[in-house]
Amino acid sequence: MIKIKFWGTTGSIPAPLQQNALKEKLLAALMETIDSPVKNKEDAEKIYHSLPSYVKNTYKGNSPCVEIQGLDDYFILDAGSGLRELGLDLIKRQEKKSIVHLFLSHFHWDHIMGFPFFVPAYNPSFSINVYSGHSDPELKLADQQVKHHFPVEMTDMASFKSFFQLSPEGFIQLNNVKIRILPLRHPGGSFSYRFDFPDGKSFVYATDGEYPSRELSEQKIQEYVRFYKDADLLVFDAMYTFQEAELHKMDWGHSSANIGVELAIEAGVKKLALFHHEPSNRDQAIYEKFINARKYRDSYCKNYRKENKLEIILALDGGIVELK
Repeated sequence: MIKIKFWGTTGSIPAPLQQNALKEKLLAALMETIDSPVKNKEDAEKIYHSLPSYVKNTYKGNSPCVEIQGLDDYFILDAGSGLRELGLDLIKRQEKKSIVHLFLSHFHWDHIMGFPFFVPAYNPSFSINVYSGHSDPELKLADQQVKHHFPVEMTDMASFKSFFQLSPEGFIQLNNVKIRILPLRHPGGSFSYRFDFPDGKSFVYATDGEYPSRELSEQKIQEYVRFYKDADLLVFDAMYTFQEAELHKMDWGHSSANIGVELAIEAGVKKLALFHHEPSNRDQAIYEKFINARKYRDSYCKNYRKENKLEIILALDGGIVELK
């Protein structure tokens, strides 16, 4: 079974839980025990599960990194700070396979900063294949490891590395998985990835993209809809509210949950994961975006007489989605 695991879901820069935010969560959790005193671990577990989602979870953490599990080789999307923890985990697994396929949406720092800390890249038993829609991917990735930025240059990392530029006009096939890319509107350019698996399941990773209503033609909308068509899971850049994306942060290269909902419904997507969280938002604000996205889904389906089958989730570090 194919599983998608999130190792980093925050945009722009890693955003670890701060002490004041942790204090707020602990105080909120303690308040839940006033009428239900905790006498044992079982009581504590019950209270934990009853807590509001934004209290018992934190949605921010590492910058983007997503793993596709269940294939012969390792498939990884983006090399944000979450790649460090993923690398440590790969070493612990001690599996026979040692081929890593790393697919980069683009080369902004939040999407590549984990690569210098990716332990398998220092291991000569690993082969790492890097894919990008951009030209010169090797040069672009190596730029952050010149001596005045980092003590180890990429050429000194002991793994065997190969680099491939992908074209939106075609596709590649790895482990019997068909892989295609689609350009997204983003400063410097970004690319969405679609994976079609042998069992008929499909997964689309579409981060760092902007869909401005003032400029989107019907032809362009349909291009996105065709690419996202019938995906079992769409991971979508929902960094901003709709108002922020349309009015205050134009040309910043990011989108909103509302746009993701519309495209997902029109494309017949089964599950939409809100991704690339705004690092300055508190967990409650991110959770409110999720609640508002579900309300918007309901009203959109009602107004346009669409089947209301889209499931919406919040991506968070450590979260796993099975493609059923």
